[in-house]
Order: sequence, then structure tokens, then C-alpha cells
Amino acid sequence: WWGGSGHTEPLHMDVTDGTLCQLHGSKRVVLFPPFVWRDLAPFPVNPSGMSWAFSQIALSRPDFARFPQLETAWAHRMEAVLHEGEVLFIPAGAAHEITGDGDDHVLSVNRFWETDVERVAPHLPPDARAALIKGFSASAHRGCCTNR
Repeated sequence: WWGGSGHTEPLHMDVTDGTLCQLHGSKRVVLFPPFVWRDLAPFPVNPSGMSWAFSQIALSRPDFARFPQLETAWAHRMEAVLHEGEVLFIPAGAAHEITGDGDDHVLSVNRFWETDVERVAPHLPPDARAALIKGFSASAHRGCCTNR
């Protein structure tokens, strides 16, 4: 990921464990544990819309009136600043929003790790759980991206 400071990758979760390696500049990372994902208002499954792996919530403008369940998740919010040379492990299913800090460009590399789908599935709304399992099943039949 290479971009200008101030860019924000919206709140989302990945279905695999990952590491974020900061090569230049710094990034502010807001994290939530996997068990609060449903309280973070993920988009519903819609093939022509926004991915169910993204939240409808803008952390810069949290709307507790529209999303009252956000209060539960907010209590588990963690924040860290990742500097050059540092690496952050982000577990599968952990929601995160990442913003470039400083006055210069930022550069980082992600590495994703093969992860058992059953570590993430229990934390998803039913429609997203079904889509995830269907996607992994289809991938296994093609011989790639399996959850083994």
C-alpha cells in the first residue's frame, strides 16, 4: 500500500490472519476484536453492492443513534500507531481502519496467511457466514485458496 498521508482505508475485516509491515511513514490503526464484528454494522451480502467485509460505520463520525449496537463494540476499541520498521499482526476477523499519518507518503506491505474459515464464521451475520462458506467451498473445488 502506497499513498499520501491522511488516506483512510475504511473499517473492514479480513477472513485471514495478516501482518501489516510499515516501510515508510506511519499509520494509525484502530482495531476491534472479531467477536464484535456484528455490532459494527457490516454491509449485508449484496453481489452488486459494498462487500459484507466492510462496515457501514465511519469511525471519524460514529453515529450511535443510527447504530446503537456500536456502543458494545466501542468498549473494545484499540488504537495503535505503526512506525517505520514495525509489524502488526491482525487476526482473522478483527475489524480495522487504517489511516496514513504525517506529512509524507506512507508505504506498507501486507502478508495474509492461510486461515481456517471456522475461526471467522462464528462472528459473522448469517448472510455473510453463508457467503463465506459458499466461497470457500467453491474455491476448494477449483483447487485454490482452500481453508486447509
